[in-house]
Amino acid sequence: MKPQCDAQTKYRTYDGSCSNLEKPNAAAAGEPFVRFSPAQYADGISQPRQSVKGGPLPPARLLVTSLFPDHDVPDHINTLNVMQFGQNLAEDSSQKRDRRDKNGDIIPCCTADFKMLPAAEMSKDCWPVQVSPSDFFYKAYHVTCQTFVQCINNNTDTCWQTPVEKGNFVSHVLDVHGNYGTNKDVARGMRTLDGGKLVVQLVLGKPFLPLTDKLRRECPIDKAPENETFCFAGGDLRVNTNSGLTLNTITQRRLHNILCDRLAVINPHWEDETLFQEARRILGAVWQHVTYKHFLPNILGTDFMRKKGLLIDNYEKCCINHHDPKFNPSVAVEFNMVWRTFHTLVPRQMHFIDENWKVYRKANIDDFMMRSSLFKEAGVVDGLLRGLAGQQSQEFDTYMSTSMKEHLFKKNLPHGWDLFSFDVQRSQEFGVATYNVIRPLCGLKKATTFQDLSDVMSQDSIGKLSKIYKHVDDIDLYVGVLFEKHVAGAMTGPTAQCIVGEQFLNFMKGDRFHYENCNQPWSFSKAQLAALYKTSLSWVWCEVGDNITTLPRNTFHAISPSNPVVPCSQIPSLDLSAWKEEKKGEC
Repeated sequence: MKPQCDAQTKYRTYDGSCSNLEKPNAAAAGEPFVRFSPAQYADGISQPRQSVKGGPLPPARLLVTSLFPDHDVPDHINTLNVMQFGQNLAEDSSQKRDRRDKNGDIIPCCTADFKMLPAAEMSKDCWPVQVSPSDFFYKAYHVTCQTFVQCINNNTDTCWQTPVEKGNFVSHVLDVHGNYGTNKDVARGMRTLDGGKLVVQLVLGKPFLPLTDKLRRECPIDKAPENETFCFAGGDLRVNTNSGLTLNTITQRRLHNILCDRLAVINPHWEDETLFQEARRILGAVWQHVTYKHFLPNILGTDFMRKKGLLIDNYEKCCINHHDPKFNPSVAVEFNMVWRTFHTLVPRQMHFIDENWKVYRKANIDDFMMRSSLFKEAGVVDGLLRGLAGQQSQEFDTYMSTSMKEHLFKKNLPHGWDLFSFDVQRSQEFGVATYNVIRPLCGLKKATTFQDLSDVMSQDSIGKLSKIYKHVDDIDLYVGVLFEKHVAGAMTGPTAQCIVGEQFLNFMKGDRFHYENCNQPWSFSKAQLAALYKTSLSWVWCEVGDNITTLPRNTFHAISPSNPVVPCSQIPSLDLSAWKEEKKGEC
């Protein structure tokens, strides 16, 4: 059904609809992912592709163990916050949902002791990850199967013969929906309906997200020890998935309420709805500003961003309208899968850093998956925020942390899932075009032999790929981009750079509510934009931390003489005077 859009409103819908007036359904929650290249399925409809030489592709777990060892390679430029902010953006723009049984429960594909179910008992929705009995890690635990259930399709408007498309169940655009939800009912449940504010719950005297006692897959309190039954409610069900996502939502919740308080002071005549919507609008703009001006240059490089039109010199002095309704702001499956390769940035441990910028605690990242009880401890918010700014990220490379590769969501077991096998298998389930198909779209020649990959890969990388894949046309996009040499000034090789750049261009041009768009009914004023341009994540953290008094100016770059730790008083803040509005009827 085509939504009825208000062409004059300056406030977004919750579900992402009407972000583009020519494509009102585009980017709406529930709409399918789009594609940069046609789907590749074995049957042209839904079956995962086979090798072009016949037979199956290499098993996902075999690819991981053969190509992606665990090795600590810190990035000496970028902090752990690059990884975490990137994950926050992923959760903000996409959510796939596994199919469930008729009762809404998880479909098992393996036995309780992690063996393959008999074929007669296996659901048609299952495509379990096969683990070799001789697997270097899982053999000690006799694990030969990991449950992998296919995602929900979205083919309501297409013929059954066409390739299946997968649904994206959150708004596709960058709208910080995790703080507000993706429909009016969820958003209303987040609100106090007083002063524009969102609901919080005090923990140790500090505002946190409200607690919930609902049993969710993302916070399985029914199976947790009594001291772990501590689950937050947010606008996205994944808020408890890991401490970084939880921290991001806490940060946004606190900033929203701070903005409401300050807007109410300068505009005492504003009622609850106006305060809520204006604070939501400002918060979304701050996150978009940080994304395009502070975060993306680390990933893509400033030269590439200028050529792509993602970064404009002297933007502070210009009136820019990026919006072009011909662009579709929906998330492409190729981007969604390439973005998942940034899991290579995840280290084994996260650091907690004190007010003197000394590490006072180290903890395995996998120990804090689905365990929001961490936030019951005093000082954790500040310790984690400083840790993100003070700890180095891992390099974007072919080394994968065991936190993600063998211990994901392990709960109380000595082993967990292999995220990278899931990523590879999910890309095949989605029919994502292969690496060699995407190369020409990104300015590279299509390879006819493995040796043709030498334009962007080392001989060692080519040797590894040719040993495990039968043909160069078999290489998964997810795998291929990880083996490319980095582009000068960028974090990735040319193909990942190309795909990520294209998606963020679509976000920027296809979404009429992109924060920089000028002289439109929904635009910020020139004075308001000038104020937003001065914001940074450092300012946000200074505002929302429990007791943060110092931070580096750039939380994405390692602390150095050129990026020193400074008092919060030296970090530019958001001047809300540009939002002062004269009460109607007054001179």
